[in-house]
Amino acid sequence: MDRFLVKSDLGTLEGGVPESGPILDLIKSIAVGELTFLVIQLASSAQVYIQAFLEAEGLCLEHREGGADAHFESRGVAIEQAHSVMMSWVRGTAGWRTDVIWEKLVR
Repeated sequence: MDRFLVKSDLGTLEGGVPESGPILDLIKSIAVGELTFLVIQLASSAQVYIQAFLEAEGLCLEHREGGADAHFESRGVAIEQAHSVMMSWVRGTAGWRTDVIWEKLVR
């Protein structure tokens, strides 16, 4: 079973698959400006993660699957959609790849 790091302004927790309810609460806190970020990362790789943060147009999701050439974002995501995508990523189900439009991140 994969182990995950869940990182936010509140700190870092390590464990198995994160529970849905607390992840939703963290995303809601980001959406209202109480927190600034949430990252769920494979404990075995700092380069494999999904994260949420707030921008002017709403919630932004990013995911990375290795190097900079595998770094993508989706902007203006609704709270429930961000939650669904992040939990699908954690569970390894296909929905997270198709439930939002991912664009390659170029910085």
